[in-house]
Amino acid sequence: QVRENKRILFMLIGDGHYREEFGRKIQAQALDNVKLLPLQPKDRLPEILASADAGVVMETRRMANLSMPSKILNQMACGRPVIAVTSPQTALGLMVEEKKCGVVVPPGNSDLLAMAVLNLSGSFTMAPSMGAAARDYVEKEFDRAKLLSRVPELLERARHSDAARYRDHALKRAMDMALALAGFVVSSPFWILVPLAIRLEDQGPV
Repeated sequence: QVRENKRILFMLIGDGHYREEFGRKIQAQALDNVKLLPLQPKDRLPEILASADAGVVMETRRMANLSMPSKILNQMACGRPVIAVTSPQTALGLMVEEKKCGVVVPPGNSDLLAMAVLNLSGSFTMAPSMGAAARDYVEKEFDRAKLLSRVPELLERARHSDAARYRDHALKRAMDMALALAGFVVSSPFWILVPLAIRLEDQGPV
């Protein structure tokens, strides 16, 4: 959809079971705006991410809300905006919108993805502004010393929340058992009459 815009080039770098088929599709459609490169050494990752004007991070609907994609932090640390292909209500979508560090595009909508790419490439201020916000967010929230200093607090919170959850579960389980037992006792005459009525009516097995 954006092949006519010669300023836009998609770079896909890496390996995987889908690589060969994807390469064949690129050739079959003569997509000269898509370059497929082999897996690169890990120490080149910052250079590769910083060489792009923006990065695309994709989440399938099935995996949404299970976790935050780790690759996104490397990209943001390089001061590049994010095109997040995910539901706006996922953790990734909410973070990108809140921090104004990129654009959120719903999965499966190629028109909106193409529009997001064109908008970013056509603006000389949008991408740098979003990239700066991304870098600022990583520096403030993911500083190693700051993260380590929060570990005791997070462990304490997790310990108390688990205990409370277990107490709530145990209480609910006891209530369920008590109500179920009471219901069985009250309705037991009815359950005795049901098989008798079936037997008397059609003479067949209960």
